[in-house]
Amino acid sequence: QFKGDSILAIWKAPGLRPDVRQQSCNAALEVATAVQRFNQANSSLKLPTRIAVHAGEIFLGNVGTADNYEYGPRGDTVNTSQRLDDLNKQLGTEILVSSDVLQDLDGFLAREAGRFLLKGKNHPVTVFELFGPSQGATQSEKNACMLFTKGLEAFRFRSWGEAEEIFEELRQNSDHNGLPTYYLKRCNSYKKNSPASDWDGTITVEDSSERT
Repeated sequence: QFKGDSILAIWKAPGLRPDVRQQSCNAALEVATAVQRFNQANSSLKLPTRIAVHAGEIFLGNVGTADNYEYGPRGDTVNTSQRLDDLNKQLGTEILVSSDVLQDLDGFLAREAGRFLLKGKNHPVTVFELFGPSQGATQSEKNACMLFTKGLEAFRFRSWGEAEEIFEELRQNSDHNGLPTYYLKRCNSYKKNSPASDWDGTITVEDSSERT
């Protein structure tokens, strides 16, 4: 289904089946690879592509009146996937998937991007940045993911200085530096205005224009 300048795709199944969720992740990676090849082959034209994958219950059917209706998906799952797509812009990431998608799935290299309370939601979503099949990942890429996890842990414990050192190292030495750059800005912001005493590391996302 076309949604403005984006495309919404659905893998439909009774329940959150692992094979269906794996298919959606594979498709996301294949789309990203195809776009990368296109961009490499066209020096004057680049396609900035972002992908978000979420899993959950949806309503699929006709919505509207008898003479003006649309067949398609509705529900919180659809809305959350759209919010995750917007979150890509803020984090500087290409593929974001929720923990609901990756639950009990093996075979992918991914790093937790954080826990976010998306606009209009009551419960935070744990989000991961998806890179590719783990089988083809280099040791350097795996080490970078583990180092980022260490930085995220320091961030949640309010160890801003330690977190900044880790994120700065990743920003300078990693091809995927959008997320470390985002957290460097967050650390700088929280050093000036510390979160509440009961803060659990969740980042509230106000709208798609937020950049700090």
